[in-house]
Formats: sequence, structure tokens, C-alpha cells
Amino acid sequence: MPLLCTNCICGMIAREGNDIIEVDMCHGRFMKSYPRLLVRSKNSLLQGTQIKRSTNGKEFTIYFPSGSWVKTQSAKWGMNVYAQAPSEDYADTVGICGNNNGKDSDDYFSPTGQIVEGKNQDFPNIFFESWRLKPGTSFFDKLPQPNPAYAYNPKYCKCAKNKGVIDCTYAGKIKDPAKRANRGKDITKQVNKKTRARRSTDYHDYDSPDETTYKFNYGLDIKPVVPKWPTASGLTEVKAKAFCMSAINNSTAGRTCISKKVIDPATFITNCVEDIKISDDAEFATASVQGLEEACQESILKDPANYIKGKDGKEEPPKFITEYVCPNDCSRQGRCDKGVCKCRDGFIGVDCGINKNTPPTVLQMLRNGLCDTQKKPCGSVRFIADNLLNGNELTCRVRNVKILNGHPYASLKSYRVQADFESFREVSCNLPTTPVRLGKAAAIGHILSISNNGIHFSKEHLFVIHDGLCMNCSNTGFCSQKPHTCLIDGRCYTNGAKHPTEVLKYCNTDKLTNRWTEIPTTTSTTTTTQAPTTTVQTTQPPTDPPSTVDPRWAPKGGKATYRWDIWTLSESGCVCHFDHSKTDCACCDIGGCQCPEKYMAQCTKCGQLSLCGTTKPSPDNGIDAWTFTFTGCPCHFDTKRNDCACCQNSGCPCGKRQLNQCVTCGHPEQCGMKPEIFGPP
Repeated sequence: MPLLCTNCICGMIAREGNDIIEVDMCHGRFMKSYPRLLVRSKNSLLQGTQIKRSTNGKEFTIYFPSGSWVKTQSAKWGMNVYAQAPSEDYADTVGICGNNNGKDSDDYFSPTGQIVEGKNQDFPNIFFESWRLKPGTSFFDKLPQPNPAYAYNPKYCKCAKNKGVIDCTYAGKIKDPAKRANRGKDITKQVNKKTRARRSTDYHDYDSPDETTYKFNYGLDIKPVVPKWPTASGLTEVKAKAFCMSAINNSTAGRTCISKKVIDPATFITNCVEDIKISDDAEFATASVQGLEEACQESILKDPANYIKGKDGKEEPPKFITEYVCPNDCSRQGRCDKGVCKCRDGFIGVDCGINKNTPPTVLQMLRNGLCDTQKKPCGSVRFIADNLLNGNELTCRVRNVKILNGHPYASLKSYRVQADFESFREVSCNLPTTPVRLGKAAAIGHILSISNNGIHFSKEHLFVIHDGLCMNCSNTGFCSQKPHTCLIDGRCYTNGAKHPTEVLKYCNTDKLTNRWTEIPTTTSTTTTTQAPTTTVQTTQPPTDPPSTVDPRWAPKGGKATYRWDIWTLSESGCVCHFDHSKTDCACCDIGGCQCPEKYMAQCTKCGQLSLCGTTKPSPDNGIDAWTFTFTGCPCHFDTKRNDCACCQNSGCPCGKRQLNQCVTCGHPEQCGMKPEIFGPP
């Protein structure tokens, strides 16, 4: 039984084994929210679990090893959710989607096993309400504990036609034509990287648990409103029906399915009209078209009689329901031509959903435009916006803001930074390593705007980065120094903190808050019959004795390594990327990539080949690519300490495991890998 009548869905959590994945739009305001994809399970995803995102960022599909999948199609109002159960669960499911046995007559079972009966208008609501979870029992409230029985990767094997041949590889186990037809981008590695970062440290720029956990509203106190025609905007039932019929008939897959009598459009048109009546928004017609296309695809794919022979002689589903389906029905701003949208003038994008001459409209800057380097690396800014295009020209424009004496002063010069497309309503701008983390400033700002083409930019928004150890800042750029702290040469210190290298200087807020306080020395002279001698007496704060070790060296015994470039381990000895028969090219440090043949003895940061030819010697440009200094920055695990490494290039500190080292964010296994530089862990 297809689920044709439902309340608006704002989020879903899917679980198979110990894998728990969430796509959530419930966290924001209605019509202003965005899809947030999170892996909620504590361990890594099982091999064979795959997540795909459509090019327009509106659709996420989660494929599980068993062959089941869940798809969400997001819009401003919420999402459609589709699910396929594995074949082994045929006639063995329960819930609002029925029991999966191919019969409509026995689908309406309540959780107690009773048949829900009725013929009046309230019948669907009675059935749905019987399956409503009680507050505090859903996965949105509390996640289940991992089951040890699912701690391994199960194998789902496929029996080949040749006798005795069984294929248990993950590449060959599932031959789902719907999966093969999915042209979305595989973002599984990207999602796993973020998940590893969240598990390994709290010091990252991704969503934190406190930002993704909220009290789920079950809507039990909402009183239903009976909608009437005409709507508040003047839409009539006749106009709504005509609009819905036009939307469905303009769908290439919809027209073909209707003409082949694969599916009856009447139910979808009825639902479309009711949605518009309730919402007073014609946008819901798109959801009905998507529902019809999904139902049509399911009907076509599950019947082998609909398959045709391809060029290789193998049976394959008809292209009109796989390759020739256009995303989002071209947003009603274009024509679908064999799976490719031909957009009208003024519209662009794979689904023609972007107005070419209109810049993105920023709805929200996450974290309220503030970032504390005591809690986050502050290496990226995330925006919620409309009219975002997933393309190579998506970019962020930045103007730096100096904060002097607590007041912001913006530069007129601007530069561009990389923008990462997250979904149809979310984009992140990657910032250079902030001077705040390098100890060169206690607070700075960036004025940012977004563009789809590098020409038309959104309105500018201020993002303030500050060191919360000594600074209080607002998102307007005005800052003040906290009491009982020192702000010296752009770096924050707590009262009593000692100078990084000079033992006779320390922070004493009773005397000075902007300079070091020097410990006074006293001199006394003793006269004897022999040659006069002078004894110098000093008074020191309760600190460790002066270190005789070069401060540039690793405190744990490693030796300072002086290299001619922080991205290059050696000038030769590795296979050349332009000619695999040669082994005289540079060997790169973690995060580095070989330069072109002209600079074959050098590496540079991956993605920044334009910097080849200009070296960055160590230690003048940092200890290595990710560590700027061994010490001198606040420790995120103990804000009273200032003896942890200072990071650069958006690196993350190793923390207690290796105080004086930074590594690639999300890869704690790199900590301790360079004992010759940083000492043993």
C-alpha cells in the first residue's frame, strides 16, 4: 500500500543493524529550515552502507547492505520520504506502510494487531494516530544502544547462473535497478570524515551534540484547522485542480506512466489539491509529481515484463523511468529532454531551479555569526540560503575586519575563498587560518557574501572570530576584554600566566592587563678584605625553573627539524604523478600534493598548485604544515592552560595525546607520527 495521505514530514531516522542515519528539517522554523544529514550511530558505518546526494542538493538516498533504501526529497515546507524493504522482508513488515505482501485489504493493522476499520473522513487519521510514538520513545529523543549481534559486516550473497558460483562481494551483491539509476553524488566518505571528527574531538567546525540535540515537538497540543475554499490568497478548488493536472501532465515520466496505464493519476491529483487547500501554496504540486514518479518507477521496476534488452543483450529497465527522468521536474521552469533539463531564459541549474540573475538570499548565518577559538577552529562559516547553485562558480567573497580597541574597522579590499555546497539550502565558506588561533590577534572579523557566478553576490554578513579566554564579543563586531585577563601583543593570557620564554615576566592583572609584569630584582654588595664581589638576588613567581631547551624544539624530546618547505618531506625519492616510471620527484607531507614537472622537487597544499615555485621554509612558516608553534595557544580541554600547540592551515590540535602537535582535522591517528619533530606521544 503506497502511503498517499500523511502529515507534513520534517525529519526521519533510518536504522539497519547498528547504522543510524538522520535527515532532519525539524530543527528550524517552518519554511526556513534546511536538511541536516547526521550519522547518529556510535561506530563507523558498515561496509556496504552508502549515502548519495542529488546534484541539486534536495534529495538524499541511503542504501543499506541488505538491499533496503530510504530516500528523502526536501522542499521548503518539509520532505517526502520513500522506503524500500529488502526482499527477505516480503510479507513481514508492520507500520503505516502496511505489511508488504502485495494486498491492500489487510494493511490497516494497529500496533496491537487489531484491524483499523472505518469509512468516514477520520479513518486515515485513526490509523495513523494508532502508530504515533509516545513522547520520549522515538529515535529523535533517545537512540538505541548498539547491538553486539550487528557489530560485524553481514554478507548478502548473490547466486550466479553458473552452478556453484556465489558472489558475496559488496560490489556485486545488490543489483537494484533503482540504485543504478541514481545519478547522485556518493558522499559516504565525506559524511564518515565528519563523523570521525565528531567522535575524536570536540574541537571541530561541524555540528556539536548540543547544536544537533533538541526537544522534539510531537505537536500534541496543536488543534487541527479545517481548511476551506477559497484559500486566503484566493485560490479556488478549480484553479488548484487545473494547476495539479498541468504539473503532472508536464512530467515526462508522469505522462508516459499515465499513457501506459501503469498508474492512476486520480489519487495524486486529489492529494495535490488537498495539499494546496491546506497550505495555500502551489509548491506542493511538486511533491505530488515526485510521488507519482516514485510510484511509477516502483511499478515499472518490479515487473520484469517491462524490461527491454540493451545493447549488451542484458535486460534493463526502460530509460523513460530511469535515465530520462529529470530532477524536480525541471522546477516548472524548463523542458525535460531525455533526462536533461532545457531551462528557460533566466534560469539555470540541473533542475532549472535557480534564477540566473538573482544572487543567493541568506536566511541565516549559523552560530549567530560568532566563533570562539577556545571551542572551535573557526575555519569555516555556514550559511542557510535560498537560490544556491551547485556549480564550479559557487564562491564566497571576503573582506577582513580589524577589531581595534573593541571597535570594528572593515577593509575595502576583498578576496575569494572556496565554497562547499552542502544541500539546496546550505553552503559553507572555508576561511584561511585565523590570526586569532595563531596568537596574532584576540579578535577579528570577516564580512562575507555568496555568489553562484562570481558576479552577483548576496548581502554581506559579518562573522566575528574571537579568543574567548579574554574577549567578549558581539556579532556586530564590538568586543571588550574580560576581567582578570591580560591581552598582550594580540594574545590572551589568564592572570598569573607566565611569559612563553622569559621567566621573569608574567601576567599580573592587578598591575597591568596589556603588558607583561616584570618580577623585580634586588642587588646587595658585600665588602671583604679580598676583592669585592657582587651577589644578585632574584625573586621569581612559583614557576618551573628556566628551561635550557630551545623553545622551538619539542618539549618532549623531539628535535626541531629545519626543512626548506613545510609541505615537502624530501626533494626526491617518490613516484612522479606526471610519469609513474620516474621516482625522482618530491615526497610530500600529509596534506601535500606534488607540484607540476617544472617544480618536481616541491610539494604544496593539495588544491593550491598556484603556490608552486614559492617555498615555505620551516620553522619560519611553522613547524610543519599543520603546526605553527609547539606551544603558546590555549588548550581546548583546559582553558586555564596556554601551553598547547598553535595550529595553521585549519589544522586541529592533538590535545592531551600530543600537546605540542596539530594534525589534519578528523584524523587523530596522525598524532605522534613525527616523534623526530614533536617527541614521543
